[in-house]
Amino acid sequence: MSGLEQVVGFPLSVFKKAEDEVDEVIEQSLIVGLPDAAIQYGWQLIAGGHLSGIKLCKLLYELTEMWPRFQTSDDIRDAVFKGMGVPPETYRKYEGVWRSIFANENIDKRVREMMRNKPMRGLIGIAAAARNGEFNEEHWGALASAHDVGSMLAVRDQARHIERDNAGRLTITLQRDGRLVAHQNGEQEEVGYLAVGAGSELVQAAVRRIIDAAGIVER
Repeated sequence: MSGLEQVVGFPLSVFKKAEDEVDEVIEQSLIVGLPDAAIQYGWQLIAGGHLSGIKLCKLLYELTEMWPRFQTSDDIRDAVFKGMGVPPETYRKYEGVWRSIFANENIDKRVREMMRNKPMRGLIGIAAAARNGEFNEEHWGALASAHDVGSMLAVRDQARHIERDNAGRLTITLQRDGRLVAHQNGEQEEVGYLAVGAGSELVQAAVRRIIDAAGIVER
């Protein structure tokens, strides 16, 4: 699934079945003499992948909201990792997308509906800014019209640094392994580390506050 990092591997039989299915589609196209069936199949794969990502965002959000009602002593992050193979950091990103954008009633409903068609990496990239109310109506209009990740992140950067000089702007990025890297004037240097996806809920709440307060860009 697009955007999911480090998921637990599937059995080889699953891949074999998927590959056989592709071969069958290609064979059918060859019999007819037209590529239409294969093209349609490819579209279904792409659409299915994106829809699966959106559905996973909602599932993780709803599970988080309902977790206290379940008869279990497991932490939700542990249960999701053991049962779905979704690492805590990926859980945080996907759950945060639904919570910050699609469940956020401060955002116009029509805009939220339009955001469902945006690439997952872009949605993850703007989630913190959406949660913190950094986008105005003009920004949301631009995001609704954006067609790729780069355009979405450009709107986010504009919202955060609209009065700053881009050339000399100091930006701090959070890498997937928790490293903090400072960028300015074409130079970059590692400046620290955050325990992302590890530790207690208190630790993660503190990490999130640091990320949001400092305007750290998550990679």
